[in-house]
Amino acid sequence: MIESPLRQAEPGRHIGEHHFHARADANGLDNFSWRQRAIWIRQVSDNTQCFVLCRLAALGVQLNQQDEVGDKGLERWLNYDRWKRHAFRLLVFSPAKTYQDCAAIKLEENAALAGGNYRIAEISQTSARLVSEDSADWPAEKLFTFAATPDGFDVTCQVALRRAAPGAASVLVGIETIVNFLAPAAPDRYFESSGLRYPLRWAAAVPASELLVVDEWQGIAATIAAPGARDFWIAPIETVSESEEGFERIYQGSQIIAVWPVELAPGGEWKGRLALKVSSRA
Repeated sequence: MIESPLRQAEPGRHIGEHHFHARADANGLDNFSWRQRAIWIRQVSDNTQCFVLCRLAALGVQLNQQDEVGDKGLERWLNYDRWKRHAFRLLVFSPAKTYQDCAAIKLEENAALAGGNYRIAEISQTSARLVSEDSADWPAEKLFTFAATPDGFDVTCQVALRRAAPGAASVLVGIETIVNFLAPAAPDRYFESSGLRYPLRWAAAVPASELLVVDEWQGIAATIAAPGARDFWIAPIETVSESEEGFERIYQGSQIIAVWPVELAPGGEWKGRLALKVSSRA
């Protein structure tokens, strides 16, 4: 298993976590609770976690010299997210970037597309079309469709990206999604790719065939498909907590980016699609 850096909010922001807890008698599909922000970063001024994270950042390289630290060398993995984590974020970045840049949060993606405003152009009970308002060089639209199925639901995000700036461009386009399952060390919670199973803390770049994230205990699975994509880049999202044994890495979920290589002439348009299917599993 390849280790991946810890993900935290940017310095200067208020830091908090939204945790999802399932009752033992609850329906697994109800508990999945898909949401726009998988790990919600909210303003929590008096949260102990905020103090712990600030203290951790202040300790820096001294951290692994403390006897009470449960995970030695933890500061090596501490990185700061550029954006709040949520599903279907659009990333446009240099073709020179690799999975290692993704794991280190160094993609340097187009900020207007990744973190800018999107205007609601059309909306209905089963779909919504959003238009980027902040990117002059890369006008973009996202068309979301929602469907209930007999054993769950489907969410599809279709992206249309156009090159408005002069000159041709060669880029990588990513559509990010976040899946949050608990108990990463449990053998009945896992990724499945090309017929092989991997633990939830799996970190890798793999060919973009159909990808499953399974929770057998709750009886649900999330299936991710990205037609035409080259790779899936998968990295765990982890936070830091202080326990009786010291600072520990806590798994919160996984970032999954479908990656397409794209070349566009001025005025050219690219279209891609990411589908998320959540279903019950016997």
